[in-house]
Amino acid sequence: MIDALNRNLVTSPVTYAVRAAIAAQSHEALSNLIESSVPGSTLTIWCSSNTDKTDVNLLKELIHKIGSDKIYLDLPPDMMIALAYPTGNEADINKSPLLSAALLALGSSFLVR
Repeated sequence: MIDALNRNLVTSPVTYAVRAAIAAQSHEALSNLIESSVPGSTLTIWCSSNTDKTDVNLLKELIHKIGSDKIYLDLPPDMMIALAYPTGNEADINKSPLLSAALLALGSSFLVR
């Protein structure tokens, strides 16, 4: 990917779309990709189906490793909630800055009070 961008003289930041199930298993490759990219480049991690088997814990580790400021999430609501609650306790949502903006985008209907 980096070679293709360099060959085409791309100097603006880009976002790389990566399927969540694959991203969760690709920490080293994705970290290297972001580190080798134009500053400001990001990952967009997506999943279009609840039946897609994604290791949420590995996905959390990837987001933590790369940094939530370099990752956008396009995931089903149940996966977003699983990522947002680090201990499975809804009271912990405020302790997880990882997904605060994403949950706001989903709307308050997913937050149980």
